Amino acid sequence: MKKIIAIFGMSLILILTILSSGCVEEHNVEVKVSYSGSWSGCYGDTGSMTSVDGYGTKSYYLKNPDIVSAVFQKMDDGHGTLTVEIIDNGEVVERESTSATYGVVSVSHSFGYGGYGWFSGICLIWLIVWFIIWLLVAFWVYKDAETRGESGILWALIVLVLGIIGILIYFLIVASKPKKSPEELRPPVYQPPRQEIISEGKLYCPACEFGNREGSRFCKKCGARLN
Repeated sequence: MKKIIAIFGMSLILILTILSSGCVEEHNVEVKVSYSGSWSGCYGDTGSMTSVDGYGTKSYYLKNPDIVSAVFQKMDDGHGTLTVEIIDNGEVVERESTSATYGVVSVSHSFGYGGYGWFSGICLIWLIVWFIIWLLVAFWVYKDAETRGESGILWALIVLVLGIIGILIYFLIVASKPKKSPEELRPPVYQPPRQEIISEGKLYCPACEFGNREGSRFCKKCGARLN
């Protein structure tokens, strides 16, 4: 019983890890800085800012951010325009500019992805509920197979791996067999074969234990064959 629970637990962790990795929506948000001269500033997600310096146009990327903030300043007295943009999937969601000498641009935008987003949360909940249901089905298969004299662990694993196909195979091969009583399922107790006993010149019958004369081929009392 402990072995099947351990197998189910490891299967749950493995399947949720694989499926959740494909269920998470990834959003690569771009912070784009454009200026003909040199600039300096910082950008980042909530509670995590990165300082950078640069020249001309550069882009920085954040994966699945919550709130994106960026502050940049012109590092010369030029009259060119410093522009900072926040871009999500190719769409500009925020843009601020300045032409002032040593001008400063501050921009922010709330995405609310929170690392995973609402879609991923719903997806993970659905996966957990679905796997719990499937786990109960596999456990029922385990118990049912044991009552029919089959390997419960083997058939539970077949159902977990093959899914609906595994259930169909189980019903075709195992579920059609009659269930066995507890006495039939109990393993037989080994009993060593009885041997003839020779004592004081007598040959004892293995069936009734009657003492016969040496050399007798059949028991005088019950007629059983003496080896």
